[in-house]
Amino acid sequence: LSLQFPSQPCPHQERATEELWQLIEPLRICNVLDVGAGDSAGALASALTRHDILVHGIDALAGTVQRADAHDLPFADGSFDLVVARHVLEHVLSPYMALREMVRVSRRWLIVVVPEDIPRWRYWGGHLNVLPRHTWEGIFWLLRLETSHFKIGDFSPQPGTAIDLEWRWRLEKGRMPPITGYQWNGYYPGPYPG
Repeated sequence: LSLQFPSQPCPHQERATEELWQLIEPLRICNVLDVGAGDSAGALASALTRHDILVHGIDALAGTVQRADAHDLPFADGSFDLVVARHVLEHVLSPYMALREMVRVSRRWLIVVVPEDIPRWRYWGGHLNVLPRHTWEGIFWLLRLETSHFKIGDFSPQPGTAIDLEWRWRLEKGRMPPITGYQWNGYYPGPYPG
């Protein structure tokens, strides 16, 4: 796999990558799966490879990274120390099923970044799942993911556009007790068990 890095990333992308690195740095990891890497794969890959961390990027669209579906990742269980999904889950058919796959291929850590739940995101740029924060956290709970860090940050989807807020979670898998007696089809994020 050969990643092509943008020659001059936009200033916002550099800041967002630096803020993402602050979530990653304390984890002591060797390899990362960047789900939905798209055009920003270069910025994250460049930042992590400077710290001797191997990055594997995938996206639904072929490009400079491997083509793969987030709902059916082509990797063995526990293949990556960390799985990162930045502005991906709001675009997939089932965030639950995509996250379940990410949990499967992660040894321990996940980082999830989604836009804040504001009405205009629901109708822009192929957003299928712009969900309230409590819904995302309910999905994490169903998958037995524990939040080790949460932060509200700002982002700009493209250079020169308005600044919006995004939610960033660093999640650790498998530390919560198992959930029993509850089944969910993965498409509708509620209601949650009592």
